[in-house]
Amino acid sequence: MRGRLWPHRRRHRGGRGRRGASPPDAPLGLYRALLGSARQAHGDRDAGAGDADIDAALQAEAARRPDSRVVRLRVIERQLRRRYQDTAARAGAVEELERIAGELADDPRHGTSVERARVWFLLAAAYEDDPAAVGRAEDAYRKGLSLRPGHALAACRLALLILERGDAEGALAEIERALRIDAGFGLAWRNAARVLDTSINLGDGHGLADVVGRLLDAAYPGAGSAAGTVAPRLLAATAEVARGDVLTGVYAHGHRVKNVLGIIGSRTRSARKLAGEGELSDRLRELEREVTSLYEEWAQYLRSMQETGPTLEVVAVAPLIDDVVAAAASKAATTIDVAVASTLPDLRGDRLLLREALLNLVSNAAEACAQTGGQVKVSARPVSSGGAPAIEVIVADTGPGIPRSELGRIFVPGYTTKETGSGVGLTIAERVVAAHHGRILVDSEEGRGTTVTVILPTDLGGFATLGTLGPRGEPGAVT
Repeated sequence: MRGRLWPHRRRHRGGRGRRGASPPDAPLGLYRALLGSARQAHGDRDAGAGDADIDAALQAEAARRPDSRVVRLRVIERQLRRRYQDTAARAGAVEELERIAGELADDPRHGTSVERARVWFLLAAAYEDDPAAVGRAEDAYRKGLSLRPGHALAACRLALLILERGDAEGALAEIERALRIDAGFGLAWRNAARVLDTSINLGDGHGLADVVGRLLDAAYPGAGSAAGTVAPRLLAATAEVARGDVLTGVYAHGHRVKNVLGIIGSRTRSARKLAGEGELSDRLRELEREVTSLYEEWAQYLRSMQETGPTLEVVAVAPLIDDVVAAAASKAATTIDVAVASTLPDLRGDRLLLREALLNLVSNAAEACAQTGGQVKVSARPVSSGGAPAIEVIVADTGPGIPRSELGRIFVPGYTTKETGSGVGLTIAERVVAAHHGRILVDSEEGRGTTVTVILPTDLGGFATLGTLGPRGEPGAVT
């Protein structure tokens, strides 16, 4: 006898199916909509199911099963996807999630911890969008992680929130958690790089070594002891190489941007002249002024990256600082105090570039204090550097300050806290100081102010050459 080709089908009494069987999690229409959306996401233009189909199918299922939290959460997830285009969708999602969290708070049933964690993670994602609710977002992530401690992505999101408010130690603890969960999780390593980048830019070498050791121990227990001080130096160098690659791309397209700005400024000027007097002319004059200012700053930035490099000359420090302060004070209604040591050795470098770098720093400080009525103090003194003496120039202000979470980005081209800033001033200053084999350190705190310290060696003879400012940020040779 031939064997059966199909498995035995069990018959049930009382009809075609079992009595009392629970309905499927979703109707066929919803499954089709979800499948069609997935096919479209993978390039199938004829899949035939879009967002409207999925939303309609979900709403129909929610109406059919109003008590199903599974369906309610799916509807909420769809709302959160639209939250950037529809603020009402976000508000509705938050309200419904808070209602579900309340329902689950005292649920005595077993097996609801995963569901509760999902609710808290969704709430955290929704809270993140509201600056006033960041604290609630952190709390929501922590509640979710207490229920699902093995959720590496949630730990990474929590780490970013903590880092953004300046708590590097708290952020590092969450990154360690994520790495212990999954040592190969790319987002955890990228967040770790953010903490390391902050340490590098703050010049905290000892702290950097500790951070590297802790990260390696979290991912690979016992590996941290082998890191020593080599890993931090290698990481710092790697970051500089990557940053140089970015600057290469900026430099490659920078001249085209500069030319376009020049054309815009020229045509705006011509349009203003044709417009004659009146409101339109005034608006065109304001636009022309802003475009011209941006053009000059951008051209200045490109000049600081030119391959030819700076010119080596003897630079007297006190007159240089007096010149910089006078230029900055002429454009800002801020008190600028100067305290220069009576005996300062001369610098060797490019006077025009050094003036440009220091003027950017002092002008930034004066502009930061303009709104708050703060003060700026510029000081200079000789310091020991283990060999030939160095000059330490400090620009300190009592302005609004910079969040500690932002300090790692202040030298990135384009980063600015000013509404009309170009974000190249600090980048120019850093590159000029680096070309003179110096260091620039920034310490800031919201509500306290900012202090920028520039340390420049007075004798470049030991370096043989003065570094160039090429687009890759690599040292060159200038005799």
